[in-house]
Amino acid sequence: MAIKVTCACGKVTNVPDAYAGRTGKCPACKQPVKVPMLETVAMAAPAAAPAPHVAQAAAPQLRAQPRPAAAQIPQHAPEPEPRYEPSESQEPAYDTAGDEAPPADETPEYTAAEPAAPPPLHQQQPLAYASPGAGAIDFPTTIPQKLRQSDCPPLFLVISADGAEIRTKYNPGPVLQKLAETLAQRMKKKFDLRLDPPADDSAPIIYMRVAKIIPGNRFLRYIFGPAAMLFGGTTCVEVDGSIHMPGNEPVPFKLKRRAWFGLFLGGSSLGLLKRNAKVLGKKMAGRVKAAQK
Repeated sequence: MAIKVTCACGKVTNVPDAYAGRTGKCPACKQPVKVPMLETVAMAAPAAAPAPHVAQAAAPQLRAQPRPAAAQIPQHAPEPEPRYEPSESQEPAYDTAGDEAPPADETPEYTAAEPAAPPPLHQQQPLAYASPGAGAIDFPTTIPQKLRQSDCPPLFLVISADGAEIRTKYNPGPVLQKLAETLAQRMKKKFDLRLDPPADDSAPIIYMRVAKIIPGNRFLRYIFGPAAMLFGGTTCVEVDGSIHMPGNEPVPFKLKRRAWFGLFLGGSSLGLLKRNAKVLGKKMAGRVKAAQK
């Protein structure tokens, strides 16, 4: 609802009823104008009639007119309608058509969304082990048929690389394959070495963890020979774990092999690492035989 206020200069302004009883400035002559109370306006409404020239200047009639087409727009745009300007002690200016200004306390508040909590550890996907700068290790999965002995009891070899120190820039899978084949060859007459996971602990099991695979520096091996052991030129393969025989206590082991000499320019690191793995396979076969006693 709007209250019509008539200034002494003849200017009529529509004022929201929230400003009833207050004093503001006339938009035309800037003189103070008293806004009547709602009761006074209600009593005088039947007898009051707006003048023809005042009704033509009313803001709602101007805003209700449709916007002319582009070809009918006059060269001089009409001046904007005056706005009611209250005094400094009053509230901010409002639109003469009766639209009140929005309250200042409705400013939206934005809060940052909390990050989603990580899933529990048992639901997280395990990561494939990879050394710095190298691809994931391809663990051996099969033993050549010529090294199998199907009429002998199975011996399971379970390989892991948790916390291993792998410095090769290539996949060290062939090194571990050489170790497994050497162990199968040494145990051929007593056990059938298998690399698949055991169903239970009723059969002998070797739990082997790869601790180190270090290729060394071929140039240092060629220049310094045996002295390359002092400068980090040697290759190294180290494994540890335990041997579980049914009815016996687990037997822990830790095996390490280093090599510094090759036939040509210090030897390739892969060739020396496979030679180290072959020696470790022989040593592990001896540990298995000892664990049977």
